[in-house]
Amino acid sequence: MNENNPNLKLLAISVINLLLEFFIWSLTKSDQSTSLGYMFLLFIGWIILVVVTGIIIYKDKIKLKYWNLLLFIFCTPIPFISFIMLTSE
Repeated sequence: MNENNPNLKLLAISVINLLLEFFIWSLTKSDQSTSLGYMFLLFIGWIILVVVTGIIIYKDKIKLKYWNLLLFIFCTPIPFISFIMLTSE
């Protein structure tokens, strides 16, 4: 694969991460009495995705340049936390 093309595994993980984050965020908005439990699930999901991302980067020897660096950032909770901080009242 060309170095300038995004890695499809990182793309899949970042999409799964974003879907997980926004699904759990929408659950916490609809039922605030169980929001702490949902946030615990979100934290567990982040840990699992960070470990899987680390294994894939190590195993496939992915160089974090260009698109892969952007996808790596979206595999972490940084964009979600930024979104929450920008939209909080």
